[in-house]
Amino acid sequence: MDGVLDSESDILLRMDPHRDAAAAPIACSERRRKQLRIAPRFDRPLVWYKNNISCFRLSEFKSHYEDEGWTVSPLLIIRDVRETWASLLGKSYGVNGFVAEDPPLRMRFRRFKEDWELFRAKGWPILRFESFLRDHEGTLRETCRALALPWDDSMMKWTKQTDQIADVSNGNDSFWQTLGPNLAETLARYAAKKRKPIVIGGGDLVWLENEFSAFNAANDYPAHAACAEVNDQSAAPICGFEELRRYEWQIRRKPIRWLLNRLSSLKKAG
Repeated sequence: MDGVLDSESDILLRMDPHRDAAAAPIACSERRRKQLRIAPRFDRPLVWYKNNISCFRLSEFKSHYEDEGWTVSPLLIIRDVRETWASLLGKSYGVNGFVAEDPPLRMRFRRFKEDWELFRAKGWPILRFESFLRDHEGTLRETCRALALPWDDSMMKWTKQTDQIADVSNGNDSFWQTLGPNLAETLARYAAKKRKPIVIGGGDLVWLENEFSAFNAANDYPAHAACAEVNDQSAAPICGFEELRRYEWQIRRKPIRWLLNRLSSLKKAG
């Protein structure tokens, strides 16, 4: 199996399932390759492709790559949505935006809920994150059975080095910071990592409780796992245009503006 560690959520990676593994890579400049986001050559019969539900639903990724000639076996990983919401608030890519590539957080979470409902209706495999932390080997074995994948001990012992992963152009900080020699050690480091507590605004918490009441009940997530001040109706603020990826793209198209923007940011930071 080859892997795409963490694909960009707003770009459909170009992967050719019919290209001979022994053939030469697609010829293009590095700049053009980044623009096209062409995947590296895959030498193994299976490809692991990880993405987040944000700009597209998982079901949309599945349909797109089937149109491209791939046979897709979908897997949805779920977690207590209040934990995910709080985590996103502390991440640069978790902005509460207003454009296609950085959509509002509630829109992102509704897309996730619709995928979850579809997976339940289709009987497609779902991996519960909390179950994986508690019993990682048992959860992995069950997931492999659901995906019709043979078990391999390297899922636990990690014989492959990170530079052998086909595409490591992305990957979140938690993965790289807690990466250990095997799965058990990595999860232990992840559990021990100190995290700054983030309180969800009361308005957002009420919305999450109501929107995901069926999800929480079906997956044994308790009510009000996150806390908020009494009578707090606050919600995550809409971010400024300067926080969006679209802003960065636009100023990079105009180098002088980009340079002035960088100098201004450094001056403010100083």
